[in-house]
Amino acid sequence: MATQITATNPNAMREQIKKQLDALQRKKRRRRKIFVLLLAAVIVWLVMTYVVGLVFVSGNSMYPTLSDGDLALILRLYKTPQTGDIVFFRPGEGEAPVFKRVIATGGQTVDINFRRGTVLVDGEQLDEPYISTGTKQKYDVEFPLEVPPGQMFVLGDNREISLDSRHSSVGMPDDSALMGKVIFLFRMGVK
Repeated sequence: MATQITATNPNAMREQIKKQLDALQRKKRRRRKIFVLLLAAVIVWLVMTYVVGLVFVSGNSMYPTLSDGDLALILRLYKTPQTGDIVFFRPGEGEAPVFKRVIATGGQTVDINFRRGTVLVDGEQLDEPYISTGTKQKYDVEFPLEVPPGQMFVLGDNREISLDSRHSSVGMPDDSALMGKVIFLFRMGVK
């Protein structure tokens, strides 16, 4: 942007130079704003891709904790399951990811008394205030069982309809199947 200064009046020359400098400053500020916005967009994309994610809940296997249509914020960096955590994982190759609660981890023994509807881990009955009915639905897995190292035993909170580690099609997922842990929930679903 080369503009010739043709004025012979020193005040007019100063005014023209001031206008040119102001125009350059505005251009610099605009470029800086664009750069900051692009940098912020890249940072948000990186965080949402590698650190956290938003996932819609599909189905009611985790009801009443999670409902169909809720939006869960998950921590993607999470790779070490802990008892009680609600995790998001892929149960098998090519299968849709699901939400379930970690009941036991590698080395722990799980037993379920289907008559009473109670779950025991290492001989201790779990206190499960997050379920509305006991664990009375039996599938094809035999109990008691020991969770192999590097795997987890998971159950849905809605034990009457949840397809979880009680069924051999889900089994005990590897820790490597974890895609994240629920850290915040946006209640949007239908109960």
